Amino acid sequence: MGIILLSIFVLARIVPLPIHFGPWIGYPSLLFLMIYFLAVRMIHGTARALPMPDQVTAAVQPLPSAGLKKVTLIRFTMNAVIIILAALALPYVTDRLAGMIGISGSFAGTFVLAATTSLPEVAVSLSAVRKGALDLAVGNLLGSNLFNFLILAVDDLVYPGANLLRDASSGHLISAVGTIIMVAIAIIGISIHARSKRLLLAWDALLIAMIYVIMLSLLYHTTS
Repeated sequence: MGIILLSIFVLARIVPLPIHFGPWIGYPSLLFLMIYFLAVRMIHGTARALPMPDQVTAAVQPLPSAGLKKVTLIRFTMNAVIIILAALALPYVTDRLAGMIGISGSFAGTFVLAATTSLPEVAVSLSAVRKGALDLAVGNLLGSNLFNFLILAVDDLVYPGANLLRDASSGHLISAVGTIIMVAIAIIGISIHARSKRLLLAWDALLIAMIYVIMLSLLYHTTS
């Protein structure tokens, strides 16, 4: 589903069809919404049919008492507010930083801003791996890619222009194609289990890291 969403993004950027619903809502945004919720439904249905792995069962903690639930909810809300406030300032700071360093907005958004906003996902995934909940770690990352397209659809709703994807830089096509390749490698890695690692990484993880570096290099030299 992630590859389908990315492919729609690439096609919409290359062939910006003049199809809108309402004043400015483009057809890609509606497709993003439809495919995202279809993907969630398919994943939910497939997951219910599969037995829960032992490591996930062992990682699930017992429910806390009512007092601890309230404290946990308050802490969660406070941390969420802090993250939201920091997120509101990040685009402004990143834009200023890109101007000071002399890099393009496309590269700054793909590398600096994306890496910064993904740090919580890194922490969550590492914590899940340490607990042995591998499916939680992988699902967190792949599910994040799906959810980001839902955010892109929301961005299109508040964008005052006619076509969000048409007005965006063509350099994002490099990011989209690179992500398609990395997701495809991840699918192959899930299907074909490696028996050993090379340089502390499995072959699929090593290829994904290489593609990421190549993609960033192409994006930098193309847009800067």
